Amino acid sequence: MWTLGQVLKKAFLRPRPYHAHPETARVMTIRPRGTSWPSSHPAVLLAFVTVAARELGLSPAARAGLAGVAATVGLSRTYLGVHYPSDVAGGLLLGRAVGLAWP
Repeated sequence: MWTLGQVLKKAFLRPRPYHAHPETARVMTIRPRGTSWPSSHPAVLLAFVTVAARELGLSPAARAGLAGVAATVGLSRTYLGVHYPSDVAGGLLLGRAVGLAWP
């Protein structure tokens, strides 16, 4: 999963907000290296929780809770200034797709 995200980052080469808009962007954490799209943190987390929830037979409520954790991690990446909202959305979609496709 992580490798696929890194391949996409290299294919799209989208600059992070603090590189694209240095005069207005704020960063509230260490500046990650690399490009911005898709956001790896929510992608990897949602892929993991999708597979784990299925394998553990979790209830729909528990699955929704875990998906909410992944979404919150994604929101934090935007809040911290290291991703655009569309980076997070792309990461969540990628993670969900990989999690659903995992055998």
